[in-house]
Amino acid sequence: MVVMLYPNTQHSHWRRLRAACPQSGPESDKMGLRYIEASLLTLIGVAGLTMLARRSGGFTKLANAGLICAAAGFVWLFAGVLIQALAFGGDFPWMPYFVIPGMLAVIAGLLLIGIFIFRSGVLPRWLGILFIVSTIALMAANEQTAAVLLCIPFGLAMVASGYFMWTGATGYAAAPARA
Repeated sequence: MVVMLYPNTQHSHWRRLRAACPQSGPESDKMGLRYIEASLLTLIGVAGLTMLARRSGGFTKLANAGLICAAAGFVWLFAGVLIQALAFGGDFPWMPYFVIPGMLAVIAGLLLIGIFIFRSGVLPRWLGILFIVSTIALMAANEQTAAVLLCIPFGLAMVASGYFMWTGATGYAAAPARA
């Protein structure tokens, strides 16, 4: 299966998706793709933290619940966006019924992952606190105002957790990997 990050914009469904955007054009297409890419990268990071939980042997249920909750929230959000773009031409009256539960599921999943980081000790506890506080700050973020800057602490928490996993500096209180 081939995943196209930059789809062919000549297809009719892509033209309808562009028409649904208030600012149609190359820049809005790039922004839409960046949102999708950022969401996918966030899910990959959460999946990496879940794999770390499995390897350490502790709090796997908490990490799995966080991953499933966040993934379900992202899927619900993407479903609303696709319905809006493809069936309603950008004016979907029930969009709040997709955005509100989807965002709450994403936030709940990320909070569960933050609690996992804090309680398990496989990463520094300060990182768990940063993850939890920055996830709560995400609820006030708005990409159309200066409140978008509230996303920066969450990005830093994701980068820090990726750094610790990449360098192998995990295992602060973790059990050795199972064979």
